[in-house]
Amino acid sequence: MKKKKFAIFLVLILSVGITIGMALILMQSKENNELDILYDLETVKKNCESDIAKAAYGKYNNLKMSNVIVEIDSIDELYQIDVEGNDDYRNKSMVENFELVKSTINKFFGDEFDLSVVDITFFDINEQPLEPMPFVKVDEIILNKKESGSKFFLAFGDARKNDGKGFLQIDSNLVSVWFSRGNIQATHPMYSYDVKQVYNLTIDKSEITDVVHLSDGEITIKDAVDFVENYLNNDLPYEKNEEFVYEVAEVRVLDVDGQDALGFCVRKQYKNIPFDYVDAVTSGEFNSIYWDDRGQLCMIKKGEIDNICGLGGDRYNVIKSTDKIEKIISVDGALQAMSKEIGDNSVYDVYGIELIYQFTEDSDDSTLAKYSGRIKWKITSRNQNDDKDTLFYVDVESGKVENRFKPIY
Repeated sequence: MKKKKFAIFLVLILSVGITIGMALILMQSKENNELDILYDLETVKKNCESDIAKAAYGKYNNLKMSNVIVEIDSIDELYQIDVEGNDDYRNKSMVENFELVKSTINKFFGDEFDLSVVDITFFDINEQPLEPMPFVKVDEIILNKKESGSKFFLAFGDARKNDGKGFLQIDSNLVSVWFSRGNIQATHPMYSYDVKQVYNLTIDKSEITDVVHLSDGEITIKDAVDFVENYLNNDLPYEKNEEFVYEVAEVRVLDVDGQDALGFCVRKQYKNIPFDYVDAVTSGEFNSIYWDDRGQLCMIKKGEIDNICGLGGDRYNVIKSTDKIEKIISVDGALQAMSKEIGDNSVYDVYGIELIYQFTEDSDDSTLAKYSGRIKWKITSRNQNDDKDTLFYVDVESGKVENRFKPIY
């Protein structure tokens, strides 16, 4: 009788063990297949919070995270896109292009900039520069000629050379628009002064009430960001491409010779999906093939932009969209892809996840710059044994993983 009870007990143990084993196998199988499962956007949104919670509670041994917020609720449609440089200047007369450049300069500087220090350089059909001439004399030259607008030109002036202040560089297509009023002396303030504080808004978009003391008074980071975004979207000195919406990606508090100033790294959005932004020089085997969106502005006085640099990407147009993407990899699928890529020898702290467009250059015979954009999950993380951040990119359709690195301020 005892032998029979023991046999039954052994069978029960084996049955329980098999059941648990099968459950673990099924769970592992489900996890392994997560990358093979695509979800509609609404399901991804719905499951986003629970995906983050599971990862935070230890679903992946090599990923640690807390307080990660994924803001995708405003995204309604997904398309892969291409963008191409705007060549409107080719369809305008030289007079029209010159007047557009003058009006852009005047709107930004008013009467502050000494145009007598500005030279203008024309380029021939082979894109070779001709002899520079004084900007103030161009009126009488071009008004007496009916030249084609296809001739490219670049205006460059630095009033500081004549004991003035301010700097400008602008071209006939408004791609290279680089203006400085001169209240911040450096031409490129973001990389010329010590950085006292960095606010990365791609990771945390919560309202920042920290106060900065500018030359004419105090301003909160939130109010400064609101001012800059309104300026970019409603008050640029030239016509903005309405397909895009600007947002501030990062704010830096700069020490300008003992005076606080603010630097803003900005990027564009298309249908509420931002273009990829990386705040500084990065490294990685594929790094050079990607186009980053990182225009910059600076202010040292409240309510005034002192420096504009690198907003020319606004002169790009969306030239092709794929059919609407119906299904994508979930947040959990992206984290699983990252976890597999890392392996068992490292642990990464994850502190930012977002959907972005990442662009690669399309090479062809055209003289226009063209870039192909794909939607990817961008995961910002830091190796616990490292001194730099690692940015992981997971393609929302294929699940392909790539990464790049950037220094930590």
